[in-house]
Amino acid sequence: RWFGDIDQALVPKVQQQMMLKLEKEIPDLMYAKARLKLLMICKASSEQADFFFDALAAHKLEVAFEILNRDEVAPRIAQEHAEGYFGTELGKGKYLGKAAGVVASCVVAGTPESIFGKVIARRLSSVLPAYLADAGVTMLVLDALAAADQSGSTILRCEIVDVDLDVFRTTPGGKVLVASMAQGQHMLKLGHKGRLEVYEAVRNYIRVHFQGHVLEQKGVQTNVTVRDMALDGPPEMLEIEGLSDSDDDQQDSRHDAGQAPKLSN
Repeated sequence: RWFGDIDQALVPKVQQQMMLKLEKEIPDLMYAKARLKLLMICKASSEQADFFFDALAAHKLEVAFEILNRDEVAPRIAQEHAEGYFGTELGKGKYLGKAAGVVASCVVAGTPESIFGKVIARRLSSVLPAYLADAGVTMLVLDALAAADQSGSTILRCEIVDVDLDVFRTTPGGKVLVASMAQGQHMLKLGHKGRLEVYEAVRNYIRVHFQGHVLEQKGVQTNVTVRDMALDGPPEMLEIEGLSDSDDDQQDSRHDAGQAPKLSN
């Protein structure tokens, strides 16, 4: 019985060493044989459910924006959009774009807040993922919501798919992870507590630094709030269909404002 107890106690230790050996040697072998870079993760049966339903699940969150200088930026954004629609290169397209931009800036100055909210929602749904990509964070925008009232609010419902920890650690928001996570640490190999620490660091990075980026690059002053995704839709918000910054902005303007002219080639 005494020897049986010792054997049973050794099983988890032997299993752990075997998994560590497989995680290291199989990827090395695959790279040597086929130049295939492979990440291998071994889990005991008792840990597999947590891995599939927690570690592999995307982290969901909402990013809410309040636009503080709407009257200043609305005409400029409308002008930029119109100029880009017709072209900015030297030639006929450039002059058409400038003329259309002047008209659009005058129109938007008198259009409802909901139109401006739709344009801003589409712009932010593109700018935020690109900003985070430079920090090693892969984010997808699932939905964009614009305020139907005069608040100027915009909500992006997002999910974080992956974080390159070596890249994120070099950003101002990732410095908090330097002490707790070694160089070369992979996101999928973190435990539940470690993943939460990373997600909270990413949230703080958005909360603290993104508004400065938007102000510097786009001239838009914002208040940024990062929170858990709400189960119910927020009141008096318009869902934006099609998040690309395209001709839909003009279609929204014509539909909501009525008097806005159609700009076409």
